[in-house]
Amino acid sequence: MEIDIVIPWVNPEDNVWFEKYKTACSLYKGDKNPERIRDFGLFKYWWRCIAENAKWVRKIHLLLDNKSQIPNWLNINHPKIKIHYHNEFIDENYLPTFNSNIFFAYCYKLEDLTENFIYLNDDMFITNKTEMSDFFINDKPVDTSIKSNQINSNPTHEAFLNKLGIKFLNGRQRLDFFQNIVYNDLKLAEKYTKKFNIYKNVHVGITAKKSEVEKIFTDLKTDLIKLNKPNDKFRQSYNVNSDWLYRYIRLNLGTYTESNLQDFAYIESHNNNYKDIMLLIMNKKLVCINDCLYKQDNFDFIKKYLNEFFNIKFSNKSEFEI
Repeated sequence: MEIDIVIPWVNPEDNVWFEKYKTACSLYKGDKNPERIRDFGLFKYWWRCIAENAKWVRKIHLLLDNKSQIPNWLNINHPKIKIHYHNEFIDENYLPTFNSNIFFAYCYKLEDLTENFIYLNDDMFITNKTEMSDFFINDKPVDTSIKSNQINSNPTHEAFLNKLGIKFLNGRQRLDFFQNIVYNDLKLAEKYTKKFNIYKNVHVGITAKKSEVEKIFTDLKTDLIKLNKPNDKFRQSYNVNSDWLYRYIRLNLGTYTESNLQDFAYIESHNNNYKDIMLLIMNKKLVCINDCLYKQDNFDFIKKYLNEFFNIKFSNKSEFEI
């Protein structure tokens, strides 16, 4: 079995990209929160994590807006690295895009992508030794079908599901931006599979099969054009998140191998929990460190400590660096 990793990335220090971003900000509405593009400065360590803890990965597919986005330390000639620019796999009428909701739906078009792949964000780190079986068993993606009163430990998400339950029963209650997107995903998954379930949202990457991704998003093309419009250059509350949608559909269809994912963890970054983050990095195989910081001083604080800690744990230069 061969497994690839797919990762979309934005280099906010790229002036060519940033000018394009500023122009789009002046022309289009949507989610322009600064945490969508700001960077902890950990991307080099993301690659070191792969080199040290996922040697079995065949190729890493890096999705970029343009050539100027390539970090100056990345060895683009490494045989495991494959760079794809947005105009090579995303429909032209969607470009340029700053909307992360759409990328996953186009992954099946990536040249030389294996049938089995893992879709990660740059805040998802493989922090300790892994095997293929942590992600795929019997040629099927691993996942958990746990249904819960909450999406994760965040109490606001528990309230969200309570709201969803009311909305499904009698059409009342307005949902916030995030809740609307999840609601759209759940309802479209229900339309496709004739089943409605609310699953625990583990947010630790998506294990996927290329052929299944292609079939689902080809079948749903008409719906997706209505929900993820070409002019949605930034995330909108009426969008669907294509990777969440795929996961909900797969769980409803049962095309996965059940796992408790106990070695994977999700944590939201705050200035008072950096020690908790470090404990997870030391003990879990994969950790998502979600940027939920709304003040720049808090961001700078956690960024400093994360960089110091990653530099201790992953101090050795990887094969992916020049």
